[in-house]
Amino acid sequence: MEKTITIDGKQVRLKSTAATVKRYKAQFRRDLFADMFKLGVLSPSNPQEGSLATIDLANADLSKLDFEVVYDLVWLYAKTANPEIAEPITWLDGFDEFPISEIIPEIMDMIQSTMGAKKIKKSNGEQGTFSDEELTTDTFLALCYKAKLTHWDLEVMTIGDCFDYIAEFAEMEKPDKDKTRKANQKDFDTF
Repeated sequence: MEKTITIDGKQVRLKSTAATVKRYKAQFRRDLFADMFKLGVLSPSNPQEGSLATIDLANADLSKLDFEVVYDLVWLYAKTANPEIAEPITWLDGFDEFPISEIIPEIMDMIQSTMGAKKIKKSNGEQGTFSDEELTTDTFLALCYKAKLTHWDLEVMTIGDCFDYIAEFAEMEKPDKDKTRKANQKDFDTF
């Protein structure tokens, strides 16, 4: 997704791609999903079937909002659109003001496209089975919760690690009659 917004009277082109989450981690050494989760912007609720997760900063407690995440994300979107821009501090120094309250509504659709992933396999409710339904941020966090991943886990694990862990958890939960079991004393006695 690409768009141009106005910051301090300057036109700034922004772009989000499938690599946005990886770029964020590479640049800032933090996981974007974990940062959004920490903000309280994302919560493991139950979205309506087939709907994208909504991220509503209007209802967020702004006293707990870490604006550094917003600065970093806007810079990352700008850097993706124009690889020639300077590092974050230098780039931000180019503005007399950076009105976050005006910028956030402008980038909400980009944040939602970054956070919402389509056609990634998710658990469909049956143990150990997956379907090709849409995976939203809310369903991802619900899967993390079901797999007993903690907030701390989300801070230190990559998204790929989370998906691998969830898949392994689903496989362990799957009842499989062909699984090898350990022999017990009764088995030896009847042998």
